[in-house]
Amino acid sequence: MQKPASKENGGNGCCSSNSVNLQGRTVHYTVRRSRRAKHLCLKVHCDSAELEVVVPGSYDLGLLEVVLQRKQDWVLDQINRYQQLKKLDLPGQDGGKRVYYRGCACEVVMKVEQGNNRSVFLSGGKLVVTVPAGSENEAGAVLEQWLRSAARQIITQRVEIISKALKLSYNRIFIRNQKTRWGSCSQKRNLNFNWRLVMAPPDVLDYIIIHELMHLIELNHSKKFWRLVADVCPDYQIQRAWLRKNGSRLTLTL
Repeated sequence: MQKPASKENGGNGCCSSNSVNLQGRTVHYTVRRSRRAKHLCLKVHCDSAELEVVVPGSYDLGLLEVVLQRKQDWVLDQINRYQQLKKLDLPGQDGGKRVYYRGCACEVVMKVEQGNNRSVFLSGGKLVVTVPAGSENEAGAVLEQWLRSAARQIITQRVEIISKALKLSYNRIFIRNQKTRWGSCSQKRNLNFNWRLVMAPPDVLDYIIIHELMHLIELNHSKKFWRLVADVCPDYQIQRAWLRKNGSRLTLTL
């Protein structure tokens, strides 16, 4: 275990960079002493997939490598999980008018024609929005209508496929313009989904669908509920973390 020189971290003790070999893999981590800490705490940060070890001020760092070896399965699992999450980040929009569709940043191209044609089609990673001459300001509404229609078709199809595989029955599906929720399940067994989910990657959409379908069995967020979700979607925590990190970017602004 290497120990480069420490650097000060404000009034919360010193912070040092270190590395340890876990299952043949070099894992870099930082150690931070904290006056508030009563016990050693291991953290893998979602954004960076980096390990941080927080220890009480009097902790003997000579014991640290033993602890890390004992917890190596957990540490490597967390690092792998968040490294995978980083690969799923939404691509940058690189300027111009772009809208996310199924996790991809699609360039929006407006096509103006004579007549009354208002339509959208996807071609080569571009969303081509056609509007009549003089109605250019309607392009956003036309595109939103197309996205909502695509959401209804895609979400309904995925719900039918997944619910059939799980042998679960529901009442009705509603595609809504929800401000604070991605989905919900009512006591009447109705399933509600945010139309903006059509902007997310397919795996994220499937997780939300599975989440709501599991509410048909357990209408709460108990440990039993999360076990049901994990049985069907073992990597659900990656999808949840993706939404926390990228959800605010699933918007339509032209």
